[in-house]
Amino acid sequence: MASEIGQPVVDFFIVGAMKSGTSTLRDMLRQHAEINLYRGEIHYFDKPTLFEQGNDWYHAHFDFTQEGVLHGDKSPSYSLSKDVPARMHAYNPQARLIWILRNPVKRVVSNFHHAKKRDREAMSIEESLLQAEDLAATNSPAAYLFRSQYERHLAMFEEYFDDDHHYIMIFEELLADPEQELQKLTAWLGVSSAAELELTHSNEGRSVIKRKFPVEPETVAQLDELLKPTVAAIEARLGRRIPSWS
Repeated sequence: MASEIGQPVVDFFIVGAMKSGTSTLRDMLRQHAEINLYRGEIHYFDKPTLFEQGNDWYHAHFDFTQEGVLHGDKSPSYSLSKDVPARMHAYNPQARLIWILRNPVKRVVSNFHHAKKRDREAMSIEESLLQAEDLAATNSPAAYLFRSQYERHLAMFEEYFDDDHHYIMIFEELLADPEQELQKLTAWLGVSSAAELELTHSNEGRSVIKRKFPVEPETVAQLDELLKPTVAAIEARLGRRIPSWS
């Protein structure tokens, strides 16, 4: 849709979290006739070399000739960069931000297996926990813990966008009742019913990687303890318990 000065803008962003169903949500929303959601990840706001290309380059990824549709961009790396909130707010201060969040411990494990699938020499979870803050400070791919500390990501964006610009979904709840969860999301976006949208295949890692690089129960227990503040923070933000995260 158009901004206040009449220029086309992207209306909403799926900003996170990585390995929490962002691809699944994107593929579901792409089925909606009133939504034009880019099929890949542009990384416009988090990669300086791309951001320097300017809005004309960015807008070439969208068809703004369509009337009566919302345009969207999904890049979960947006949630991790301290530079993105200010850039995004300057671009569209009315933007809507969608967060789809997964059980933070399971997300760490999935992130680790994803890293191992791409690079068999990727850092172990145990090693990454020993230098967690240093890895977070550099936004390292091995910052597994930081990438599950959702309250830290939200805090960066809440400096620029009020609460009513954020929508938080829980991945496990989307899988359990996709129709109801999508109905609530599309109502928030202001488009028609999502009853006919189909749940797509989740972008999960291969089972051979999980077998080759198992995560020890002691590590899972350590993650559970470290991420209790995250669970509490998101439950407080939603004003309810999240049973699937217990």
